[in-house]
Amino acid sequence: MELPVKEERNASLDLLRIIAIFMIMSAHFLGWGGAVNKLTANNVNYFIIMPIYFFCQIGNTLFFLLAGFFAKKPKMGKALFIQRKTWFYSFFITLIIFIVGVNPDVGIGYTIKSFFPVIFNRYWFVSVYLVLYVLSFLLIPGLDSLSKPQFLLIIAALLINNTCIMYASYTLMEGLLAYVIGYYLKKFKPYENCKKIWILLAYGVAMAAYVAERFLARKLGIEHSLLDEGLRYVFLLCSAIALFMFFAKIHIRGKWISSIAGNILAVYLITANPALVSILYTKWLHVEAFCEAWWFVGYYLAVNLAIFALCVSIDKLVTIVNTKEVAFIERIGQKIRNKKKQNEIEEQAEENAVEK
Repeated sequence: MELPVKEERNASLDLLRIIAIFMIMSAHFLGWGGAVNKLTANNVNYFIIMPIYFFCQIGNTLFFLLAGFFAKKPKMGKALFIQRKTWFYSFFITLIIFIVGVNPDVGIGYTIKSFFPVIFNRYWFVSVYLVLYVLSFLLIPGLDSLSKPQFLLIIAALLINNTCIMYASYTLMEGLLAYVIGYYLKKFKPYENCKKIWILLAYGVAMAAYVAERFLARKLGIEHSLLDEGLRYVFLLCSAIALFMFFAKIHIRGKWISSIAGNILAVYLITANPALVSILYTKWLHVEAFCEAWWFVGYYLAVNLAIFALCVSIDKLVTIVNTKEVAFIERIGQKIRNKKKQNEIEEQAEENAVEK
């Protein structure tokens, strides 16, 4: 009789997580660093950096698609884990910056507020994700009961709302739409009958339309208008869905990919820490000062890969220390319980001896 072979985890969507966080890092690097605002069409880097920046705008949408795709019966333990990790990186990074004094804007009040990152919305993505996770107690049973036409009707209603009403910034409703679409993709798997080449072609068309629209909106001076934001959002969403479907179709084996994907949250929490962001890209990395140099593209890639590797290493070290600390506390607790039990046995023996 042959024993069943355990199927190895498909790491394709874990790889997509890594790509998505690198997109977010790149958007922060180029946007918060000042390169996007400084570069003009007079510099060749403009035609390289701007498409990269636009391409990376789908990172957040990909994460919400992934959240919906992997959604299952929620457990408060996961929400508490995310909140604890958010608190850890928010408070201790801010505390270190305050003690060292490298950021004059970080004072005592700022540091105290970092102790409550969700309440003070230090990480908007985590705040939105936690709200969606709590709502999933109601969302998942409701979505499970929907037929395919009902599902599509809700997606259409949310899309109309997000393109015609809540278009000014990335909102809870936009996260909700991507979450619902991710759940739809998991439930009905429309990508299974699609060829990968057609999915890639759809992604290329949507992304090309998105990049062209961003360039055109800048040239016409209609950025942030209702038309601009509506088109931007539709093209961005279509690009993210197509890229997600492509990765859902492929099969990749690699435990190291899944291992790195487990540290993605920490990469975001470190690189998007408000106390660090205000000095990292401008004072330390000099993004705006270097963006017009011929070597800037290579600099951008090298620096972001180095930061990514550093953040993953930090989180793995923190995890090891935390695991050993928990194991140590458990051993101490076990010794205390054993000692207490031994004392109870000895006291019982003494009482029995007195009675005799």
